[in-house]
Amino acid sequence: MDEIKQKLPISRSLIDENIYYTENGKDVFITSNLDEVKNKINPSIDKKAIDLYLTLRYVPAPYTMYKGIKRVPVFHNLNVKKDEIRIQKKEMSAPKDYDYKTFVRKSRELLLDNISNKIKDESEVALLLSGGIDSSVVLAALSKFDVGIKTYTLGFSEDDSDLLHARKLAEFYSTDHKEIILGDFPEKVFQKIISNMENPNGDPTLIPVKILIENVKGVNKIFVGEGGDEVFGGYPEFRFIELGRYMKVFPTFIKSFAINFMQGEIKERGSLFLRYYNTNHAKSFLYLKSVFAPEEKEKLYTNDFKNGFEIEDGDIFNFTPDLGYLQNVMGFYLENQLPGRLIPKYYTKNFKFCFPLLDERMVDLMLLAPLEYKFSLIRGKDKKVLRKFMKPELPSFILNRKKRGFTVPIEKWMKGKLKEEINKTFNKEKIKKRKRFNWAYVQKVLRDYDKNFYWRNKLWSLFVLERWLDEHEQNR
Repeated sequence: MDEIKQKLPISRSLIDENIYYTENGKDVFITSNLDEVKNKINPSIDKKAIDLYLTLRYVPAPYTMYKGIKRVPVFHNLNVKKDEIRIQKKEMSAPKDYDYKTFVRKSRELLLDNISNKIKDESEVALLLSGGIDSSVVLAALSKFDVGIKTYTLGFSEDDSDLLHARKLAEFYSTDHKEIILGDFPEKVFQKIISNMENPNGDPTLIPVKILIENVKGVNKIFVGEGGDEVFGGYPEFRFIELGRYMKVFPTFIKSFAINFMQGEIKERGSLFLRYYNTNHAKSFLYLKSVFAPEEKEKLYTNDFKNGFEIEDGDIFNFTPDLGYLQNVMGFYLENQLPGRLIPKYYTKNFKFCFPLLDERMVDLMLLAPLEYKFSLIRGKDKKVLRKFMKPELPSFILNRKKRGFTVPIEKWMKGKLKEEINKTFNKEKIKKRKRFNWAYVQKVLRDYDKNFYWRNKLWSLFVLERWLDEHEQNR
């Protein structure tokens, strides 16, 4: 606490580690070490944090999984005045009044400047290379400097599309390239991740990234292309939300016709997303994005568990009325989803991680950039500025490649070794003893996981949570 007090006020950026705090009357405790504060107050598991995890697949700041312990959200300042902790959000920069060409030019300048500063005194650096546009842009920028580049790629089969594109990129830029093939579910790696995870996170890409990092050798710094989707507008749901804006002008019968092409839960979620689109953006987004919808949680949670908190109904998004639906969603992803992914993936003492696409100046530049500079609904293009500013250095096979995402084969794993682990984890006696979840609904999730993406996501998210509780709750 004394060391941290000397640094007050503390400002947390996107790539900073967590700062935890607790206060009880005049007793204020601030630390970057979660175990320190846990040992001080011996907290119980927070029901609301579990509910938020089952909404988002991660626990957003200021919440933690422990009652009485909070953490500083990104883009916020922490200060202590009269033994009272005060958290204040930093003022958002005004939108930049630039034309498209200026956004492109400035983004390029910022990326190259960031990398130039990061590679000083380095003879060789590593890059986690996926074969997608984000890491390709970072590789293209790195290749302009006099530094050796080691690239590391993971695929799930020999003919994996990402693996093949990454191999072509490595050949194009003449890097020292290494490939790793991951077949079945790696239980030991997964358990390591769970053991080191301060708060549960259901992002399955934690697994391949962990394996890639364990294979990196001979460098001090690892470059990563994280943040391209959040900063430059790459997620498919961004375009879907923007499309919803135009759906409201269509007659009801046309919207009903479109929804009828959907099936099962996807149809139900799509209908609720559109129902609340014009009246309640937070609730509309809740039905688009949540792992378990409020009605499903009513069936999942026991009566004992539901006592003492309100099931999340969209309040966590805290959307600003002055911003549009999509700008609010983009801001939420940047402030909550992205940092929740960065820390469990990359926080290690062995390497210094570099995220050039998350340069604070880049984020400030692009945060409120016009949406038409980020993606095009008609032409189906995403991350327009990002693709444009390194276009001269990028090969055509990357520039013309459509976004497909880095997909971990959870569905395939659930038919192999992962299924055994799931069956061991969801023990009827243990579930009933914890009194959180109704066993009958857990059985439904176990049965229906292969129906569609939503049900697989439910099962995987519950599995991660139960394994996290097995590891961390029993140690309290």
